[in-house]
Amino acid sequence: MIERGWTSSIEVFLNTEFYNKFMTKKIGGVTSDYRSSEAILSRFEFIGNADEYNKSLNYLQDVLNVQLIGTLEAKNIRRDRQNYMSYVDLSEAQKLKVEENNRLDIKLYDKFITQNNAYNLYSDAVRLKEPSKLRIKVIRKLDKYKKNKIINPIRLI
Repeated sequence: MIERGWTSSIEVFLNTEFYNKFMTKKIGGVTSDYRSSEAILSRFEFIGNADEYNKSLNYLQDVLNVQLIGTLEAKNIRRDRQNYMSYVDLSEAQKLKVEENNRLDIKLYDKFITQNNAYNLYSDAVRLKEPSKLRIKVIRKLDKYKKNKIINPIRLI
């Protein structure tokens, strides 16, 4: 069985308008106008790259002139599962449909990520400052509070 996320099949996903030009619509608004999205992104000093997450964190620290505090945890463990579907699993027709549906998203990615050589200047080893014991204790209490007082009540609605 292939993990499918929020839709029942890859075909349903590819034919659902909501997912087409997803990032362009989220950035530029409902019109999904490339120029609007481009203008908005052009005003940012930093745009991270999820594919180069560690390098992005190092780059962000330099942009902000700070050292981030924390520890790294693997969050996207789904991609290691046997049933996770990736681009290489798609048929040629499906790949063409993905590219057609996301042509503007790909154009934004090329302009703001692929053409940004700054990532190449950074190591893949993230430089983070270790959190203090007090900070860890406070974060655990906040997480517990958030779960019990905010997240769980929302789930019950």
